[in-house]
Amino acid sequence: MVGQYWIDAVQHEKAVGLLREALKHISDKPWEESTLLHARISEYLGEPIQHADAVVHARAGRL
Repeated sequence: MVGQYWIDAVQHEKAVGLLREALKHISDKPWEESTLLHARISEYLGEPIQHADAVVHARAGRL
């Protein structure tokens, strides 16, 4: 069980890193519409975001 926790934590950190990188390349900052933000980040990454809670942190300015 502890092993899965660390796997999840590492995957989350990778997702947050990718999200930070994507946010650097999004110029219109669609913060007000979460589905638009999610779509823009997914478009940049070329794949769906697996850790949607990271988008919540991004919207709150905590990245």
